[in-house]
Amino acid sequence: MSVVRPHRLSRRAFLQASVGLAATLPLASCGPPVQRAGEAALAPGHLATLGLASEVLWPSVDGQPGANGPEVAARAARLLAVAPPKLQGDVRLMLETLDRLAFLGGSLRGLAGLDPTRRRRYLTGWRDLGLAASDRLWAGLVRLTGTLTYMSPTTWPGIGFPGPWVGRLDVGLGLRNERPLSANPNPSWDAPHPLAQEPPHGR
Repeated sequence: MSVVRPHRLSRRAFLQASVGLAATLPLASCGPPVQRAGEAALAPGHLATLGLASEVLWPSVDGQPGANGPEVAARAARLLAVAPPKLQGDVRLMLETLDRLAFLGGSLRGLAGLDPTRRRRYLTGWRDLGLAASDRLWAGLVRLTGTLTYMSPTTWPGIGFPGPWVGRLDVGLGLRNERPLSANPNPSWDAPHPLAQEPPHGR
């Protein structure tokens, strides 16, 4: 077996690999892998790949917490379990594609087979390919991992997010958000709400 050497992704290598991958894994022109009844939305391998990718894309910066792979994976498993089937399939397709094409980054064992430096080079290679398919995968991966990472309260101080207002601030809906959205959005206004006033007499 020839030695797999790490290198940056190239368009030619990506397109050649995609042709072979299409025989075993659906790409953009086909549907995502089908989930069997009673099967979890993401298998352990999917979750491991997602956790590793999150730690690469959202590292700790200036001492502020970044992505915690196991926590991201656990959060994904919980949230995607109740997600629409189409979204579940898209996420599985994205993660399986990343793993199966990891040999382009120098690994025959998926993303887990790359050390952190090569893992980062491989993942950012998708961003730099300049192809529609790679752009979609990169955008989906960044949005998903970023959302799952910054759902953790430990990351909020680093981005200046004070936390959810529900239960802490009253913006006219009550602390428990129990009032309808038509309630006064500005507590400083006098009741009744200006838009709820009766029309002038004679109309």
